Formats: sequence, structure tokens, C-alpha cells
Amino acid sequence: MRYYGNEELRWSFSHKIYKATYCRGFEPLSKMMKKILIVDDEVPIRNLLRQILEAKGYACILAASAAEARECLKQQNFELVLCDILMPGELGLDFIREVLTKHRETATIMVTAIDDPLVAEAALQMGVYGYVTKPIERNEI
Repeated sequence: MRYYGNEELRWSFSHKIYKATYCRGFEPLSKMMKKILIVDDEVPIRNLLRQILEAKGYACILAASAAEARECLKQQNFELVLCDILMPGELGLDFIREVLTKHRETATIMVTAIDDPLVAEAALQMGVYGYVTKPIERNEI
């Protein structure tokens, strides 16, 4: 995995505890927890990211597509959106562009199998906070 962006601030959210769920039925165990929206069409990637981040005390909401993620964003605010670039239906970059416009308080990190510095640079110039390449290792998040 490679991470492009500000390593110091990569995971600077407060540590608090929530029960992870999908878009509906979010159940807070602590009112102070920070929420992360994970958007990826691959179930194993979504689950791996959720497991890693839950173990660190974050609330993780999962979405399999940009359309599903949009519904999640209508229901609640997130401190961070982790989004795959290549997904069926709508490219992650298009979705992230929308998030950056409509939810300016939400940080965004691209997660992708595309290990191309030019793509990473374009995403960072667009306003993405970071760029992480797959495969993702537990100890690297």
C-alpha cells in the first residue's frame, strides 16, 4: 500500500466508540465517536477497512456504490469518506468531486488498485486529502 498526502494528519480524528452498521440503523455507543463512510464495490475491501478502523475506535458505515453512499450522506454527517476510484455505475472520482463540493467539512481519501502517481496527483489537486493503494495491509491503516 502507498499513501499519498499528509501522513501526519492522516488519521487525526478523536478516538470514540460506536457500533458499526450500514446506512440505516446507526447505533452510537458513545456520542463523541467520529464516523467514516467506506465506499467500495468489493465486499472484502469494505469489510477489511471496517475491521481495521473499528478496532481503532471509529464508527464505520459501509456503501457498495456512489448511489448508496449518497443516501448515507443525506442521513448523517461524516468526518471522512474512504472511496474506491473504479466502481461500476459511477467513478469514485466523480462522487468525491460531489462530496468535496456539497460536504466541505468532510475529508476524503481515495482507495484504489491504481498505483499511478499522476492519478494520485490529480486526486490531491482536486482536493482529496489522501490516496491509498490496494492491497491494503492491516498494519498500514
